[in-house]
Amino acid sequence: MTTLTDSYPWLDAPWRQLTSQLDRLPHALLLSGLSGLGKNRFAIELAARLLCAESQDDTPCGQCKSCKLFRAKTSPDIKIVIPPEDKTSISIDQIRELSSFLVLTPHTALCKIVIVTPAEAMTLQAANSLLKQLEEPPGNSVLILISHQPHRLPQTIRSRCSRVEFRTPQTGEAMNWLAQQNVDRNEMAAVLSASGGAPLAALSLAQQGYTDIQQNILTELLAMSTDSNPVRCAEQWQKSGGELALGWFY
Repeated sequence: MTTLTDSYPWLDAPWRQLTSQLDRLPHALLLSGLSGLGKNRFAIELAARLLCAESQDDTPCGQCKSCKLFRAKTSPDIKIVIPPEDKTSISIDQIRELSSFLVLTPHTALCKIVIVTPAEAMTLQAANSLLKQLEEPPGNSVLILISHQPHRLPQTIRSRCSRVEFRTPQTGEAMNWLAQQNVDRNEMAAVLSASGGAPLAALSLAQQGYTDIQQNILTELLAMSTDSNPVRCAEQWQKSGGELALGWFY
């Protein structure tokens, strides 16, 4: 079975840090770092291990009832809070719903897990509501907050979580991983630079044809000083992905 650290070797250090203290894990964790480092996958894998009723090491057994429910995505002992499909923020109502979830005794697992991602998407009212859960955590529960921009979280939230920093891997390690994902070596430096060194973000950029978009933007930008139409350029950039184009232009 492929493990988390087999897939994303740069996560080995934080994984060992947490799984070595499962019996005394803090009730609230803040996983912070650049987008594209695998924090969401990390949280899911950690949740799977914590919910397992039989494991004796750092991986879930995969055979107990809790593991089977988790794999089927029907576990009653985990709740993942994300912005609704048509929204960009996590509302106070979503956080309030956690109260009734957390007070219940775990069904098949040893604890209950809540994952909030990205935590900075919480409205101020939602963050204040979550603070109550952090100040008086129900027994047998672990709250995992994932943040790409932890500075946007209220200090009161940050101070009540045990922070786990996710750092970018060395360039050589990142390039080796990208090569295993069949990314052209001629593209690696560009996509890693654009992603801040985050391998998963770099892979996403490569799959979107980042270097071609970059070259097209540069060509059109230079042509704008002669006969290129700015409106047409803007329309083309939007088709290529407005966020990507603006990010590179910036």
